[in-house]
Amino acid sequence: MTHELYETILKRGKLPARDLAVDAATGSGQAAKGLSPYFAKVVALDHDSEQLKHAPHLPNVTFKLGAAEDTGLENNTADVIAIAAGLHWFDHDKFYPEAHRILKPGGCLAAWGYDLMTFPENKRAQEELHKLFTFTLGPYWHPRVDHVWQHYKGM
Repeated sequence: MTHELYETILKRGKLPARDLAVDAATGSGQAAKGLSPYFAKVVALDHDSEQLKHAPHLPNVTFKLGAAEDTGLENNTADVIAIAAGLHWFDHDKFYPEAHRILKPGGCLAAWGYDLMTFPENKRAQEELHKLFTFTLGPYWHPRVDHVWQHYKGM
């Protein structure tokens, strides 16, 4: 992830401050690492202890075993909640109230994901990739991954 992503979040999010960023579903900490230069403190949560074992050691980042739906953070403390490729796994009926509770007034919820590559100049490569993801791998994708392919619309 590039610094451009985080700078866009800062600019478009119109954050009240840069005291605390929460990386919900941090995995191995890639987004937490990207957020760390921009915030005084980052709390990075994941429910998978194996993922957290691979997180980088950063002076202003605290990695915690925990869920985005129950962060344990105080009310109105987060300037931003960042979700890199994880929103589709959350229990939304629990996550959104938790996000509302911990975000400061004017805070920002920033979620992003991934998508398939495109080959606009190579129709055959595009067709083969479509076949691979739709027919070969498609039956193995969890149904929630459809939210990713739909670019999180309606979430």
